Amino acid sequence: MKIVGLSPYWFHIAEGVVRNDVDMESLFLLTGPNGGGKSSLLRSICAAALLGICGLMIPAESAVIPYFDSITLHMKSYDSPADKKSSFQVLYFLMLLSHVHP
Repeated sequence: MKIVGLSPYWFHIAEGVVRNDVDMESLFLLTGPNGGGKSSLLRSICAAALLGICGLMIPAESAVIPYFDSITLHMKSYDSPADKKSSFQVLYFLMLLSHVHP
């Protein structure tokens, strides 16, 4: 799979979104700090693959999408990239609330 200029589908391009290039031939390991965009990149790649397989437009400058027999991505249900909230931030906030007493 090769994608040039991939942008997250949930952000408007005018918001200064960073576009990513993906050149993937096999399994890869994605590492980085909390809040560094790993989940956003994976979500964008999976959405692009699914859209490409369906023959729909991909939010990228160009893309070559092979056929996938399965696409699997596990994300926390309370991730909300449009609201700029990740599961890490939500868990930290919930932990802080658990220590607050009236």
